[in-house]
Amino acid sequence: MGQVGCFPQANQFSIIQEPSHKLRYRETGKFHMMQDVSANGAVTTLTVNLLYCLPFVLDRKVRITAAGFRITTGVAGGLLYWAIYDNIPDKVFPRNILLQDSVSGATANTNRISNFDRTFEPGLYWFVEGSNKAISTIYVDTNNQILISGWNEFVLGGSPGAAVRGYTIALADITLGLPDPFPIAATPDTARNSWPQGALFFDSYPA
Repeated sequence: MGQVGCFPQANQFSIIQEPSHKLRYRETGKFHMMQDVSANGAVTTLTVNLLYCLPFVLDRKVRITAAGFRITTGVAGGLLYWAIYDNIPDKVFPRNILLQDSVSGATANTNRISNFDRTFEPGLYWFVEGSNKAISTIYVDTNNQILISGWNEFVLGGSPGAAVRGYTIALADITLGLPDPFPIAATPDTARNSWPQGALFFDSYPA
């Protein structure tokens, strides 16, 4: 199985490589979350036109076939936009869009899935999401129960107890499209509020 983990703080490597994590959160046939539910599992109300951005690492080739989201509070006309960006070489910062889509955020208590089929090479990537309305998303309830059948309780973009940092940036109008390349004016998130609440479905590990 391939390893997934978090950037950019080097001292987190000892956390993401603990043996207790190694065999459990990289299974194929499951969605893998972009955040640590134990640290940030409450409802998140998305700020309109604000991008939420978090890095994740793949240490081997993986076929990913869907992105999933749980909408808890819908808003009429709401859309949740998401994308995967590659990384600027020799830096820890998103660069260009590799894949993007949007899902409806209009209906409360619904699961939304974007289907695609893409094989990713080992590397550092960025998951970015935002909305044109103040919709709310969540992973787990107050008892940390997974709200979508088959979703994995272990994370792709962060590890338990890891203070992972992402980036945020406000757009004038997200409906005009996600920025490509990613804006260099984005600011580091120091309050751990930029963690997207999407998840990626690991289909298989190609040879």
